[in-house]
Amino acid sequence: MSPRPQDNESIAIVALLGAGEGDVVTLAELHRNPRVHIAGVYDPHPLAVGHELAEILGIMHGHDASFLDQISGAGTVIVPRDVHRFAQELAQLRAAGCHLITQAEALEQFVADRVIEHPVVAPDESADTDAMSALEQSLYWLEVALERESFLRALLSVAVQAVEADKGSVQLFDPFSQQLYIAYADGLSDHTVRSSRQCLGEGISGRVAESRRAELLRGQDLVLERRDRPDIDSAISVPLVAGDDLLGVINVSTDQGTPPLDEQSLDRLAHLSPRIASGLRKLLEVQSAFDHALTFGIEQGLDRLIDEGMPALQALAVARDLVKSACGATEVEMVLLGSDGPSLHLLAETDDTGAAVYRRDIQASEGILGQVLLDASPVVLEERNRRAGESRVRREMTLYLPLGGRDAFAVLLMHFHSLGALSHFQRSMERVRDTLTPRLGSILSRHESKSRHERMRRLAAGLAQLAGLAREERLGRAATLFMDLSGAEAVALWRGDSESPDTELRHAGPGQRELDTIWAHMRDRLRRGRQMRLRELDPVGSDLRSLLLVGEAGGLAIAALNRRTEDLLSEEGFRDEDIEFAEFLLKSLVNALGPREAEEASHPIVELPAGEQMLAQSVERELQRARRYHLGFSLAVFTIELGEEALTAHLAALHALVDETSRGTDAVVWLSGGRLAILAPEEMRGQRALVRRYTATLDSWLADHLDAASARVSVRTATFPRDGESATEIIARCLLERPGPTD
Repeated sequence: MSPRPQDNESIAIVALLGAGEGDVVTLAELHRNPRVHIAGVYDPHPLAVGHELAEILGIMHGHDASFLDQISGAGTVIVPRDVHRFAQELAQLRAAGCHLITQAEALEQFVADRVIEHPVVAPDESADTDAMSALEQSLYWLEVALERESFLRALLSVAVQAVEADKGSVQLFDPFSQQLYIAYADGLSDHTVRSSRQCLGEGISGRVAESRRAELLRGQDLVLERRDRPDIDSAISVPLVAGDDLLGVINVSTDQGTPPLDEQSLDRLAHLSPRIASGLRKLLEVQSAFDHALTFGIEQGLDRLIDEGMPALQALAVARDLVKSACGATEVEMVLLGSDGPSLHLLAETDDTGAAVYRRDIQASEGILGQVLLDASPVVLEERNRRAGESRVRREMTLYLPLGGRDAFAVLLMHFHSLGALSHFQRSMERVRDTLTPRLGSILSRHESKSRHERMRRLAAGLAQLAGLAREERLGRAATLFMDLSGAEAVALWRGDSESPDTELRHAGPGQRELDTIWAHMRDRLRRGRQMRLRELDPVGSDLRSLLLVGEAGGLAIAALNRRTEDLLSEEGFRDEDIEFAEFLLKSLVNALGPREAEEASHPIVELPAGEQMLAQSVERELQRARRYHLGFSLAVFTIELGEEALTAHLAALHALVDETSRGTDAVVWLSGGRLAILAPEEMRGQRALVRRYTATLDSWLADHLDAASARVSVRTATFPRDGESATEIIARCLLERPGPTD
């Protein structure tokens, strides 16, 4: 196909190599520009989705060698994202002298920054004019079908009018997060629509989605809803199900002062819902090809990183590069917001070894970044710069894209040099954000959980070793253990009210005179306050130095100094959990002292048994992490039912067995009475597999080493947020309910 002679100066002739899911967005975008003529689309796979789109748009397409020869006459050929599939074709096109460009270059070059007029068409070419009009009309209807909000508005309007309701909403089901989110709603704020998510079984919509049964709500049924929506008088929620697949929930309601919905309204909407679900499924199927075109690489790449357990910093750098490849930006940076410390700025470049480059000098609460986090909304900052030695002024735009809703845990800084490339990405920005947010959150949360659980394992092992040591050796070992767990530069332990520490450890760093001054200052504070549990910056020394003090005046106390960090997103210095570790150590030391020494050391700091206290604090930390990243976790408590004598004899072997079975992200806590607690992140859907794995391991060992009739394993389980909203509720479900045998 060749252009009209009079248009040679104004029409760019291109061809596309590749018609897969990753290529159809580029095809659609180029077709929008009337000054771009697509000579053809080639893909060796005859069922590639791009062939179908080309057919709809009236563009020539093919999959055999002769058609590849035909498009080589286009001059400029746009290569696909997965170039490895087209090694032979690329060699043939290079031999033919074709100019090859990437899809990102094509979008930057051919997607217009402004509205471009259609080329002038000669009057005697009415046939071509009619053909072009038909193609434009086809594209118009295709875009209408892909305009999800308009389609959902139409579906909701049908439902509202069918039962004479006042307003309503459509919630779609996200299979990845197992949550419902509002896709379209009347009468709700934009923030509510963006941030509202419900798990299956949570609230009215979650309950309807889980049971797949419609519900009519009036009077007392709406007490909880009226806290936020006091205007609601009656409501109906109906699941949208196509075949065996849950698509979402449609909700309608009436306001105070209008006729309420009744059983007849419920029957009418329930009867209508299969037809609504059928239309919705068709929309989602059409959209999925286009959604995957942009997000496929990000989704697949990040899912692979999560499955493989790649180190966090390396995984974050790959995520950054995947976003850059998909969105057409010239550079992408990432700012990660620590939950209890300064942010980490992952830069766009790598060092000489190929490792990611990052720094911690960015202030997330200041400037444009602070405004983005305050509003929880994307912001575009535009600048016009002239580079050294150039006369042309460059238009550069930076898109600040927060991830994680109102309490964002990351912000992408995406740099564009083309308004067309930025506009193209903004049309798909929400899809990218919805794809990236849960997966990036999963990478970060697993990193935090794995690091915390590993420290907890070392603490538990260290506490077990302290019991059999002599007093002086026990104090020294406790100080060494705390230094290892917290990364402290110096640690001091006091057993009484003496001026100098009974035990002192330090790395190279602070001098002895400086340390003596710090210890004296901390002892003075402890005497004035009696009980101490603090973590703060050193008021006298460097502002990069953190102090920790836990204990009682006249009793056991531990103090530490730190200016280092071992965790990727942890603050410089100590964490809150370091205080908890210090408490465990002091309790262990108190319990290991003789009667007179224990009396002099005052009361034990921890009331619960060490295992139960460790579990309570671990669940609380996991709860904070899950809320921050909008993820879940599970708790399973196994009871090994053996006699006390047999349990004592085999407990060390069982500890070793469980350590071999557990993963890095599993928190293993041994409780009193032969009970074993396993805390696992993101296990709402995988808890059954986790329970089966540990149960099979324990049952097999017991059968090999003990009389099967005298040994039994039972288990209780709970997941957040399904089984409780607080650490107390989740632990109580596992420790107080009657145990049942494992499946």
